[in-house]
Amino acid sequence: MSYSLKDEDSNRLPFPTRKVGTSDNYIEVYIIPENKKTAVLKELYPFEDIPSLHEEMVDLHTGKKFLVKEFLVTREGNMDFLVSPYYFEGGGSVIDWVPAEDYENDDEDDEDDEVDEDFDDNYVDDFTKDFYDDEDD
Repeated sequence: MSYSLKDEDSNRLPFPTRKVGTSDNYIEVYIIPENKKTAVLKELYPFEDIPSLHEEMVDLHTGKKFLVKEFLVTREGNMDFLVSPYYFEGGGSVIDWVPAEDYENDDEDDEDDEVDEDFDDNYVDDFTKDFYDDEDD
């Protein structure tokens, strides 16, 4: 059996929360001591390779960088969510984090992308039209 930080009865993390108002209601945000952040990250991180607390990530929703140790954990409904420190600015959850170096490399790759000026937009329209015309037969 694996160890869990969560209380068995309430399925909550064992830390106090503060309420953060939103336009609809409020969301609870756990107040996690620095010395417990590694354990919380291990508990809630949904992927195999758990990043270091000092790894730099980018929140894809805001495009802003942050250190993993700056993460927040929200309590919404009956669930805990691992989110970026920019969550309340329109940021995302852990699935929207990418390593900063990968994000920067993607930006560099985008600069090299060229527009194919010979691409025939009508080809797609003709193909689609032919496809649907064949269905009527």
